[in-house]
Amino acid sequence: MKEKIKGKIKGTAWGIISSLAAVAVWVIISAAFGLLAGLAGVGLGILFLMSYRKNNPYDKSKYPYVFAGVLMLAEIALAELIVAAFLAAAGGAGLTGALTVPGAAVTLITDMITGTVLAYGAYAAYILVNRRKGRPDGADEPAADTAGKKKKIFLISAVRDKLSGAANIIKRGNYRVACSALIMGSGQLLYKQWAKGVLYLIIQLLAPAFFIWRGGAMIAGFFTLGTVEGNQWFGVEGDNSVAMLIMGIFAIIVLILYFALYTANIKDVYETQRRLGEGKAPAGFVQDVKELLDKKFHKTALFIPVIGVGVFNVLPIIFMILIAFTNYGGDIVPPALVDWSGLVSFEKIMSLGQFAPTFVKILGWNFVWAVLATALNYFGGLGLALLYNKKCVRGKAFWRAFPILAYAVPGFISLLAFKFMFSYGGPVNQMIIDSGKKAIGFLDLDAKWSARAIGLAVNAWISIPTSMLLATGILSNMNRDLYEAARIDGASPFRQFISLTLPFVLFATTPVLITSFIGNFNNFGIFYFLRGGLYMDGYFLASDTDLLINWLYNLSIDNNYYSIGAAISLVIFIITSLISLTVYIKSPSYKQEDTFR
Repeated sequence: MKEKIKGKIKGTAWGIISSLAAVAVWVIISAAFGLLAGLAGVGLGILFLMSYRKNNPYDKSKYPYVFAGVLMLAEIALAELIVAAFLAAAGGAGLTGALTVPGAAVTLITDMITGTVLAYGAYAAYILVNRRKGRPDGADEPAADTAGKKKKIFLISAVRDKLSGAANIIKRGNYRVACSALIMGSGQLLYKQWAKGVLYLIIQLLAPAFFIWRGGAMIAGFFTLGTVEGNQWFGVEGDNSVAMLIMGIFAIIVLILYFALYTANIKDVYETQRRLGEGKAPAGFVQDVKELLDKKFHKTALFIPVIGVGVFNVLPIIFMILIAFTNYGGDIVPPALVDWSGLVSFEKIMSLGQFAPTFVKILGWNFVWAVLATALNYFGGLGLALLYNKKCVRGKAFWRAFPILAYAVPGFISLLAFKFMFSYGGPVNQMIIDSGKKAIGFLDLDAKWSARAIGLAVNAWISIPTSMLLATGILSNMNRDLYEAARIDGASPFRQFISLTLPFVLFATTPVLITSFIGNFNNFGIFYFLRGGLYMDGYFLASDTDLLINWLYNLSIDNNYYSIGAAISLVIFIITSLISLTVYIKSPSYKQEDTFR
């Protein structure tokens, strides 16, 4: 008995000693790599200072040397902070998690990347200053003359301008710009812009702190989607893959925002250098605040809305897109672990027997519906507007009130009213029965085209008033002399409509027409209220009137096929985006913008 106890104590002691030894060895290895990373930055940072003193004899201040010591220590500390962040992220539980083989690999690679980044940063600073060729501090080269250059495609031009701006900063920036490139706010502090420098420095400190505290683990969870599966019977909480995906997206957005602020910090210091080179005073914190309330008020006004759009629109869209590349759905829902599955969901839609035929049928009907509904609504509204513009029509205000009242009634009420009208107990079938005939199932399972026609009619009832009001406003701005000249030339009313009215209205309403097409393509409510919940033979969880958006709802909400639904939504997005961009770029509204001005 005593030997068993001694054996247990001995085994426990050796376990503790071996664990402590492993931790100590790992700490030493990690510190060594972090120290090497910092020393690499220190060595090339010294070269940077030597080169600066050699090539900038005009600057006799001691600031570069005083700041150099702080800079070197900060580089070492930054290397260790990054290492610590990835130590926490690798295992999700701090240092003990990093003792695993994946954790060790991640940390070693991170240390090497950290050293490379710091060394390259110091080397870039060295090259940056060496290219100044002894110019006085604050001097700047004249801006390149870009007048007369041919315009290129917008995207290529924007990328070229960004690269050109970065090249200018690298070529012309002084040592203060290089300092801000390594530590945010340091350049502002060297220019004695204390408020801005302190704010940027706080951001520099808070960002690594966030990623050490939670951000690193969030990003690691984004890639792993959890490692511990929950089990309610055994009281194991486990990882929530969906929550980890959302938080990972959030952490990546924070990281992108940090890099955006990092870039803004460098641009701000370079702008201060440029102003001094032109003999102007650097912009102070108070002046920047005044500009944000005056010349740049649009940025101030849009700041909170942009944050709101990012949180409530962009984040869910990115989440939905990423869900399409996972196996989330069916039996694989939390507490079960979700995993990345690549393009499997898209392969199922295109090739699997139960999904592919349904997808092809619904996609074909979706295009037919979108074209017919858009054309009916557009030309129906334009026809009413032309009719009410005729001088022979009396009581125009009275007649215009009816479409407006139809528009004012909530859409779902109109849909339910039409559903009741064409049901077996509705007024339409009651009139049919009264005439001695049998009731007709306008919305039954076998009522394919009658249900589709009712859907078009209901959609027209709801949407034509909008088109009519829009066309009425546009027609009131037309030049009536054109019609007088056309009548003198012998043009018929139809020819006047084709050659004068339609081009003018189309030119002004092309963006609205595209929006109407996209809205009809994704019109969920029409057939959900008319025939929602019907599943038919030859369709997988759908009916012959369902659109892609309705099928998506049936798959994801009613039957837990979340990844398939997300893949379908991504297909819808690609289709509608391509159609919208192609139609708009080819339209006169884009090509001939000045035609009707």
